[in-house]
Amino acid sequence: MKKKFALILICILSFGIFFFTGCNETNYTKEDVENLYSSIIDEYGDDDGLLNLGIDISLVVEGGIINQDKAYIFPLVYNKYISCASGVCFGSSQRQGKTLIYSINNFEQEEINEIYNKLIRVRESIKSFVNAKYIFENSKGNLYYMETIETLNTLISDLYSLNDSFSEYYFKYFYTDFSQESVLAEGSLKDFMWYQLCSISKVSFEYELKTFKMSNPYGEIETWFANTQLIKDFIAISERAINYLKNDNLLAGVFENNKALILDILKNIQYEMSGFESEYSLFLRALNNVNIREYFTSVNQDAYKESLTNLEKSSFEIIDSFIEGRYTGFMEGLTSIINYL
Repeated sequence: MKKKFALILICILSFGIFFFTGCNETNYTKEDVENLYSSIIDEYGDDDGLLNLGIDISLVVEGGIINQDKAYIFPLVYNKYISCASGVCFGSSQRQGKTLIYSINNFEQEEINEIYNKLIRVRESIKSFVNAKYIFENSKGNLYYMETIETLNTLISDLYSLNDSFSEYYFKYFYTDFSQESVLAEGSLKDFMWYQLCSISKVSFEYELKTFKMSNPYGEIETWFANTQLIKDFIAISERAINYLKNDNLLAGVFENNKALILDILKNIQYEMSGFESEYSLFLRALNNVNIREYFTSVNQDAYKESLTNLEKSSFEIIDSFIEGRYTGFMEGLTSIINYL
């Protein structure tokens, strides 16, 4: 009798677990994802279907020169990182008439749910930024400067999370193996350029941008920007790339020989992509072992490294090796592609 009762109890508990688990999991439709995406673009997108979340400079720099004000960091730096962090997802939808439904058409239910939930996080992060931005702009730039930057850092991190998941699922169905291609297709080129921009932007974002802290409350950004190790070069190449990617017919007027050269570069970059991702993971772990902000603010960075523990020194060796190797190679590859366009 006891065994029978125990069996009944197990069945009841199992059913309860199944029941409550089922109740807590919401399955979203592709139309739910599309509607959520459309609401974000309608409210926060630009004419190109990309996110437009800038600061109204006229409200915070009255009669002044923008490049001498701390607010210059928003148009100079942050706007590009927002575009790069969201590029694969929002860029692919842009080509389909600002609709996401085509890109996610083959996604499985769990994939749909994940994209929906990550879009929700992006929307909430946008709202947090908008609230901080309101105080910053309406205080004429006197309040909530760092708070505005912190909300943007959170938003960019959430966009990376969305883009990582979207890329994984999207390329499962729309993957181009460039090693098997003899003709360069515009859609494949744009997808991969957005993917590459996202991948390389993460490096300088984690390495330098997240550690930014304005020491002078009235400061100017240009001196900091000129002394960055990775950001200034990335901004230069990303600005050129984004301008090209907004073209409806990117390959129009490109010489056939240049298309062949671009295709060769894409083959090489694609071949090295798994190595890049693997070393990037090691790079992130190494960053967690060091105080990168303290390193950047030290008077003598070489002497600072010499004062560290063996673990910290080894971590910096991993960081420097990745930046000087894979990262630099991918930056040079993207630069070459753009030069041939």
